Amino acid sequence: MNRSARYLVANGFFVGCVALGTMVNGVGGIHPAYLVPLFAVCSSPLLWMARLNDRHALLGIFCGVYFVFFGVLDFVNLMTGQAAVAAASGMLDPQEAVILFGGTVLIVAYRLGGYVVGRQPGGPPKDWPEAAVMIVGGVLWAICTWLNWQLQVEVLKDSTIVNLTRGFGSLSPLQASIFMVGTTLWPLTMLILAYGQSRFRKPYMTPVVVGMVAVQLAIGFVFDAKGTALIAGVIVIVAKVLVDGQIPKKWLLAVGLCIALGFPLLQANRAIRAEYGTDRVAAAEHFSETIAKALEHSQEAPRGRDRSQTFFERASLKDMVGVIVEKSGRDTPFQEGYTLTPLLAVFIPRAVWPTKPDVQTGRLVTKSFMPSQSDDVWLSPTHLGELYWNFGWPGVILGMFVIGSVLGFVGARFDVSEAVSLTRVMILLVTVHSIVLGFESAIATQYSVWLRSMLAIGVLHLIFARRTRRPVPASASTAALARSNRESRPTAATGLPFPNLMR
Repeated sequence: MNRSARYLVANGFFVGCVALGTMVNGVGGIHPAYLVPLFAVCSSPLLWMARLNDRHALLGIFCGVYFVFFGVLDFVNLMTGQAAVAAASGMLDPQEAVILFGGTVLIVAYRLGGYVVGRQPGGPPKDWPEAAVMIVGGVLWAICTWLNWQLQVEVLKDSTIVNLTRGFGSLSPLQASIFMVGTTLWPLTMLILAYGQSRFRKPYMTPVVVGMVAVQLAIGFVFDAKGTALIAGVIVIVAKVLVDGQIPKKWLLAVGLCIALGFPLLQANRAIRAEYGTDRVAAAEHFSETIAKALEHSQEAPRGRDRSQTFFERASLKDMVGVIVEKSGRDTPFQEGYTLTPLLAVFIPRAVWPTKPDVQTGRLVTKSFMPSQSDDVWLSPTHLGELYWNFGWPGVILGMFVIGSVLGFVGARFDVSEAVSLTRVMILLVTVHSIVLGFESAIATQYSVWLRSMLAIGVLHLIFARRTRRPVPASASTAALARSNRESRPTAATGLPFPNLMR
């Protein structure tokens, strides 16, 4: 099956599911005329991807995440007969038009960005030696874990405005800069260990990575942060896909079970924290008791409107974009770039400029669009919503074009299907973490982390990377590392899509 046929089959199957759900359950507030084009847009990487880790890998990951953010909940509700919050009116809602057009612009820009870069010349890549990967990665992960623990538990204690103001106010500019570096490097250190296990496959590495994932789960529970709890497992999966060009079935199953079982527990943990006023210090000191309370709460969780959100409900960002599109320029003035101003001083540490501009975008979103909510509630605008909030439709068009161009450049310039190295994998995965998964958050926050991470990766590359003997095909297995890149690429003779996945 060629790429066009693969794309048509996927979309035909999806259209059939939507038609079946509509006939059996009715639309109930959901627009099939939005879902079908959105899936067509988000499945378009099937037209160009030959491998799971080629230059279109970033586009494939982004489109998958984009559909989860803006389409999966509608699809699940349509198939299960649950009506959307608002009744359906017309063919498309305004936010649905913004979502569809924004995604299309990004895909066009991604393709143009990759076209500008072109094919990269082959040659032996610089890579980290095994010892450097595991020793430096392990030491840095331990240091960053300790720094984040000190910041979140000892300094901030919880995420209320009072404690955040008090905690950050107690830090000197130098201390704040050190904690910022530790927070920025933390995901990178997890990736270094995950890369080592995927690349070198030594027996001792698997327990190290499993231990890292388990520790992150526990820390995320104490921090009351779902992202912190689950990020290590996601990083391991993405690292294996990028290095091997294959889906790590065992890891995918394990992480999927962690999400399925752990997400309700983390939701219940947040609920009992609010009910009993438990901060991070108390959660750490009484860890087992806190877990027991969360388990009890999750089993006795109320149904109906008072129940905890499901994963799809929590992941959906469509309603937030809808509120921003509806009220921006009417009830709430356009920001005209105000929320983006922190990017101007992204590389200037607070130790040098203690009063550099800072915009608490999440809190500003709450005040502007949900004034009835508590000041402790931080709402994510999404990159798409923030672009509209700043400049309206021109912001969506230009902003999504810039984001797509950046992703296209990175995907083509650091294509790991040509040759794999830790630096390339780090750049790709940090981009996934900050720009793709971080698409739900504020632009300045995520791009500040991304830019600083790029600087850190460059410094680490200069210090630890060494010239290897020859390019290593990213999709090769350990037993076949001697094969050349040409031998491992799909050819017209084989006619197989994703040959590395089909082995």
